[in-house]
Amino acid sequence: MSKKKLTEKDYWEVEVESADKATTSSGRPGLKARLTDRFFDGVKDGYPKYLMYDVHCRRHLPKGSLKALEVGSSPGNELIAVHRKFGYIPYGVEYTDSGVELNRRNFKAHGLDPSQVIHSDFFAEEFQTEYRKQFDLVMSHGFIEHFTDLDAVIGAHTNLLKPGGYLLLTVPNFRWLNYLLIRFFSPHAIEAHNLSIMKKSTMLKHVPADQYDVLVCRFLGTFNCGIIYGPKKSRIKSWLMNGLMRFQELIDAGLYTFFKKGFIESSMFSPKLMLLARKKSPASD
Repeated sequence: MSKKKLTEKDYWEVEVESADKATTSSGRPGLKARLTDRFFDGVKDGYPKYLMYDVHCRRHLPKGSLKALEVGSSPGNELIAVHRKFGYIPYGVEYTDSGVELNRRNFKAHGLDPSQVIHSDFFAEEFQTEYRKQFDLVMSHGFIEHFTDLDAVIGAHTNLLKPGGYLLLTVPNFRWLNYLLIRFFSPHAIEAHNLSIMKKSTMLKHVPADQYDVLVCRFLGTFNCGIIYGPKKSRIKSWLMNGLMRFQELIDAGLYTFFKKGFIESSMFSPKLMLLARKKSPASD
């Protein structure tokens, strides 16, 4: 089942390799890591992620042993987060060999069942049939913007959701200021992304009102250099980007300390767009 992809499997193999390096830890954590865990645990994965889970999702998502599926799940960090924060039973679907291996390894390291990482094409008819209406939460992060047929892609998410279940989608914001930065640091990334979905109006248009009650649709974070962090940069750009990422840690710590509920979020510079919606039950359709 093709959905007019803007990327091919080799693109994701590179992304998995980058994620693998980022999740590999060597030895005892350093002083900075220990201080972060002690004082800034909520924001160690970034201020936008803190806002998404600890502010917005916490208001709406129930807790308990509910089944959560992430589409394009490698390396598995988002599933580990919803398991830790909400108690959900995590499942992932991933279609690259290396992505499945990394996700399963990450699950095992966190005491989760690696067999719940499903090696399949998300759009495959067999997968869509077997897991139809099986999950209480279906989410994808940085996935839907790699396709042009957004109705079909979001429809495939909907097919897997139980009535009353929750849909969580996030996409990066490559528009306005972020676009200029990406054009400088990682211009190759532009062609792999459908920038049209990076607007609230477009996101809402592709989430059918007759099927969903939208709970949250908003930009996340004030500014984040991580949106332009990626492979295939020159040595000078990599050096500059590493410096900006260290500065970003200070920005995130300050925002987390003084602005627990969010601060100056805008389509002009916020790094991420989030949508959380609840699938209507048949009686309310």
